[in-house]
Amino acid sequence: MTFQQFLLILRARLGVVLGTLAVVVGTALAVSLLLPKQYTAETALVVDAKAADPLMGGMLPAQMIPGYMATQVDIISSNRVAQRVVSLLKMDQAPVIRAQWQDETDGEGSIQVWLAELLKKKLDVQPSRESNVITLAY
Repeated sequence: MTFQQFLLILRARLGVVLGTLAVVVGTALAVSLLLPKQYTAETALVVDAKAADPLMGGMLPAQMIPGYMATQVDIISSNRVAQRVVSLLKMDQAPVIRAQWQDETDGEGSIQVWLAELLKKKLDVQPSRESNVITLAY
């Protein structure tokens, strides 16, 4: 097959190629217009804590303490911290949020616990490998 024959084959199938392109572009456009906009906020936290060495009496960097960063990640993503965020931001006092809670739970349970669970579902906490940086994304 020569290059000229290849071009003739493509020319013969030009309608199929353009039709497929139009369907793909149209579908992508429709999906992007119909789906709600989603934004992600991200930040990096530097954990700079030192602990006393029980043997030498000196200070140890936080990275030397086994499980320290994992503990910090667990604390950040805990129920108690999420409930504290809800109470500090007074999210449970907004009428719109109260109506949503009422619709979804029929008023059963605590609105603070319900809001904390919603916050935790969207929160992503990732410790960096080999460093003392924790990345938060919501």
